[in-house]
Amino acid sequence: MDTNNDAIPVPAAGSSGKLGRWRNILRRLYDDLHYLTPLKIVNIALVHLQMALKTEYVVGRPYLVMIEPTNICNANCQLCPTGQGHFARAKGTLEWEEFKKLFDEWSRWIYRLRLALWGDPLLAPDIYRMIEYAHRARVWTCISSNLHAFHPENGDDVALVESGLDEMTCSLHAASQETYEIYQPGRKFEAIVDKIRRLIETRERMRSKTPRLVMNFVVTRFNEHEVQKFVDLAHSLGCRPKITEPSLNLRFLVAGRTPAERDDEVNALAAKWLPASDKYIIEPYRMLREKSIRFDDLGKQFNGAKMFPCPCPWTGMVINWDGGVALCSTRSASEDMGNVHTASLAEIWNSPRYRASRRSFKHPTDLDVPCASCSGLLL
Repeated sequence: MDTNNDAIPVPAAGSSGKLGRWRNILRRLYDDLHYLTPLKIVNIALVHLQMALKTEYVVGRPYLVMIEPTNICNANCQLCPTGQGHFARAKGTLEWEEFKKLFDEWSRWIYRLRLALWGDPLLAPDIYRMIEYAHRARVWTCISSNLHAFHPENGDDVALVESGLDEMTCSLHAASQETYEIYQPGRKFEAIVDKIRRLIETRERMRSKTPRLVMNFVVTRFNEHEVQKFVDLAHSLGCRPKITEPSLNLRFLVAGRTPAERDDEVNALAAKWLPASDKYIIEPYRMLREKSIRFDDLGKQFNGAKMFPCPCPWTGMVINWDGGVALCSTRSASEDMGNVHTASLAEIWNSPRYRASRRSFKHPTDLDVPCASCSGLLL
């Protein structure tokens, strides 16, 4: 599964400016207002107050939750850790009963649920059932998919609309076959575009407003010339374009190499994938590309002070298919906050490890603690 959604979205070319973006935000808030309850509103306010104060102990509960249906994927996206073969966990799928148990424990606080992480969620046998269950519990839902396992001819389009899914991000990162096959070798661009068209036709035929469709475009050296073409294509299909700065996923570099070897690997990745335009490159990557800092020294300067205001330790929680609880889409089980098979979510939420990660936003802490060497945005 492509995890470049961790990167920061940049304004889509050809957008209607700040006024248009605010209009879209307000419209989406109005559309999703029915998912809020008095308890959720109070919880969200409490969480944000504690995030502003950078408290280590959080009384509120995470309201942005990610539960991974499966970490199995059917694509080989070239900038995705899964596509690159960085398997940090055993492959598997979350069972329905386990999902139900996890969801029910904190459903009263969850405002938004993302059912996707390291694999393609449409490969999970119970994915439509999971979406519908969350939808009926008044929780906003979204998934991200490459659409290779989506088959309208078998009724998947109807099943997806009927599930109540609110939003689906379609990972394309191209506006032509030429650039598409660079990122997803062996796949057909027009086949995916046709599936998007058919889903929209089905949604309109069923007189449904959802799922809203987002087409994601991670800008690289190979596709940066197609940004406007992609935006035009998304609008012509009735989708929202999402133009995203690239993540090189440097946290997945193979351990055990010398600092010089890691620097060589970083330089090779940057030279191959980072776009020529600085508009689409975040500051830490500029520093590495300009060789103003070495990779092994980069994270040390973020311990106690972040370059980006990441809200994850206060607002969110990630639950992997195997029960491992993480702050975000981190690397492996060794970075988990705990596991739902041995502790409750409430116990994990304010565990010493979780609190230490929050502390790193305000005070230096042990570098082995998740978040300690993070810039506030996964690199």
